[in-house]
Amino acid sequence: VDWEDEQPYVSHRTSSLMYTLGALYLVDLMLLCLFLFNMVRERWNRSNYSVPLAAWLAVILLVLCIFRVCFMFIAADGGFDDDSLAEYIVFEIPTFLLLTAVILAMGFWHKLSSQRGFFLKNDKTALAMFAGAVVLVWIMFIVVAIIYAEKILASSDEESPCPGRVAPPSNTDEETRNLSVAYQSVVIVFTFILAVAFLVSSYRLFQLTKNMSRAKKFVFQLSSILISSFLLRCIFFIIILAADFTSAIYMFIVLMITEVITIFLLQLLFNIKYLRGLLGGTMSGLMPTGVSVSSSQVSSTGSHSLQSVVDE
Repeated sequence: VDWEDEQPYVSHRTSSLMYTLGALYLVDLMLLCLFLFNMVRERWNRSNYSVPLAAWLAVILLVLCIFRVCFMFIAADGGFDDDSLAEYIVFEIPTFLLLTAVILAMGFWHKLSSQRGFFLKNDKTALAMFAGAVVLVWIMFIVVAIIYAEKILASSDEESPCPGRVAPPSNTDEETRNLSVAYQSVVIVFTFILAVAFLVSSYRLFQLTKNMSRAKKFVFQLSSILISSFLLRCIFFIIILAADFTSAIYMFIVLMITEVITIFLLQLLFNIKYLRGLLGGTMSGLMPTGVSVSSSQVSSTGSHSLQSVVDE
């Protein structure tokens, strides 16, 4: 029996899980598009053409969803069978997109709490620090991709003693695992430092501020979800890489919790103004004749949360 014909690229169970994840990422993608569409329409009507920080974050998450949808549907169909480099890059890019989103959220938190002096007091220094962190993140991605392409894949190009019937000798999987453990360890240390800085600054801010503005509450919720989920994601990845086991169900659960559900919660924060307005319109249509409920009454507790943040 030829070794090439022994097994399909992925099993039926794995492909089913991948198609499910792809569909869920597609739902997140459409909800993010809904937020961006409403944000652009509203700002266009007000002749305000600046790009808010919340929009940049939504765009990063949207791009992440695009990469995940592409990977899930292509890999499930065996589309990466002959291109290991493309498979590795498409799968790993979301990690660096999420880390970029975490840094952006930290910068957002600094912008809203800088008057208290919990981060750097000099805005230019803070901007340079956050921009430098983003640059370093993508430099690390480039380095990882080059190492994988030029060292790991290049060393696996040995010929089989019996082409087509005997698999060629290769330790690519072990070297790939070691590379992933190395860079994931760097990422988790960096994320842990950001998480500690965020928690300390948040604690001090809550101690000194009795009535926190809706904008600060919004960004605190957003940053908390991003940082905690990304830190948890890194830990889960380190476990599966260090233990050296393969489990489609484990990866399905990890990606479901730390990416699909996380992005869904974030888009709820983004779309809260639109959802409250939609709820207000629905309630008005259901009220008896002569009784009206204005959208401002329905959304008074939260509509300004997103608006104040979007306008930053």
